Amino acid sequence: MKASSIKLTIMIFFILILIGTYLGVGFLFTPVVQADQPSVDDPLEGLTPDEGDDGDLTIDPGDDDDEEETVVLPTDPFKLVSYGLNKINNGEGYKGNISINLLAWGNFLGQDLVFEQKAKGTVAKCGDEALEELYYYYEPTIDKFFTDHGYILDEYRAINTNTATNEAWLLKSKDSDHVNETYSLDPSVSSLQETTYEEMLEKVQIIYSLPLPLNFNSSTTVVTQNNTQDKRYTVITMSINDDSIPYCYKAYYNAMVKEIPVCEFSSLTFTFVIEKSTGNIVRIINNQNIYGSAKVFEGVYVYVTSSVSYVIDFTVIDQKVEIEKPYLDFEALNGEVEKAE
Repeated sequence: MKASSIKLTIMIFFILILIGTYLGVGFLFTPVVQADQPSVDDPLEGLTPDEGDDGDLTIDPGDDDDEEETVVLPTDPFKLVSYGLNKINNGEGYKGNISINLLAWGNFLGQDLVFEQKAKGTVAKCGDEALEELYYYYEPTIDKFFTDHGYILDEYRAINTNTATNEAWLLKSKDSDHVNETYSLDPSVSSLQETTYEEMLEKVQIIYSLPLPLNFNSSTTVVTQNNTQDKRYTVITMSINDDSIPYCYKAYYNAMVKEIPVCEFSSLTFTFVIEKSTGNIVRIINNQNIYGSAKVFEGVYVYVTSSVSYVIDFTVIDQKVEIEKPYLDFEALNGEVEKAE
């Protein structure tokens, strides 16, 4: 097999088997000696008070009658997480910020291969409507092969859903700026697809502006952390049992090509940061570790490991808000788009 064909096989493997661009996340390539897994060292970073601030609220003893009624929260970690998720999923709605850091690395004939993809954006939900928008980007040092062939993502993507009308819209723009959060709607660089809610879920598998497709209970998960030491927040980490990882999570990463082997999860964990005063979940950290291998040619394999970190900061809302609809801007400039059959 020619060297160029081998390189192409490796690149296609990394791109498809881990997270194909079809599903929303791409990769970049650079030879390195060692790769560090993306991780969130402090789940409270950015949430805790500045140093020197004890975080306590000063209350005048004479104002007891004016104090709000104390919220009695569950002490069981499963019940506390369920309480917080119920407020997110069944309340008026929420707004939030999301960030994604994906790192995949492997080895082929002694050469280290590393792919990295980042994304940031927003999530919002109110009633039957939801929006997830992401700016995909990457670090500057990459193999030119990937940029030339469009295998890595440097684009804007917005998914609107409406469960009441069974509608969904997928807007993409190849001309975007993740720093200034701007994007072009020129039809030469952007596209809009309108379909049903079910078909959108079947294509994308997981939309983080929607309820998590998981049940957190003692039969599906193991509590690995229940930290109540912080004055404002409780931090609970749960690890999902292998046989409880839903199909949609596996399909999100698996290639759409039958000839490519399926990757396996080595771990899937969720960390919930919960306000002690309200029971509101203010942050969810989802860490996913995946591994796999593929035969390049007889007796020669490429092995790969991938680590992905999703961080979503939530603000629960107590009144209805208008969900932004980026697809309407596209239609206003370029005309309505026919629904996918």
